[in-house]
Amino acid sequence: MTAPAAKRQSVGVVGGALAVAGAVLIVLAFTVLDWFRKDSASAFNSGSKSTFSDIHDVIEKVGQQVNGSGVSDQVHVGLSKVYFGWLGWVLLIVAVVLALLAILPLGAASVVFRVLGALAALGGLGVTLSSLEFVRVDDDLRKRIETTGVKVPDFGYYIRHTSFGAWAALLGFLLLLIASVTGPRTVRTADY
Repeated sequence: MTAPAAKRQSVGVVGGALAVAGAVLIVLAFTVLDWFRKDSASAFNSGSKSTFSDIHDVIEKVGQQVNGSGVSDQVHVGLSKVYFGWLGWVLLIVAVVLALLAILPLGAASVVFRVLGALAALGGLGVTLSSLEFVRVDDDLRKRIETTGVKVPDFGYYIRHTSFGAWAALLGFLLLLIASVTGPRTVRTADY
């Protein structure tokens, strides 16, 4: 007579592959891919690049121009400035480390890492999406500018003009989220 199959955990290979794929996508998004299309009427039109660091540079320039203009309280670059400065990299590292810990056979601790990894990846998704509107203009100033015939970009504009970098980062964080919730693999073994 055989005993019932026992369960044991082993490394979650599928979760590991998803975590690595997600990390690679985000690293590519942060290093070489453009975040906005060249056809947009933004700071990145007429052939200029819009990589992660290019966006950081544009945000810095906008911040400097706005500071002395008298409208600094109506033009905002807050979260985007931090995201394209250092927060994006921190979110990537935290989400990858937690996703990799979540796939290890650590018993009850893997549940904690699964939750933390999912939260970190979800945070990465949300902050990345929110940071795509890297310059926000208050409604009063927007209306005054638009009376001159100039269209001020809004969140929908930025979304419509995103390119591979933005989508690779979002997909990368989504893969890290899935990797985290996948966790370690459960293997059934029979004791004889």
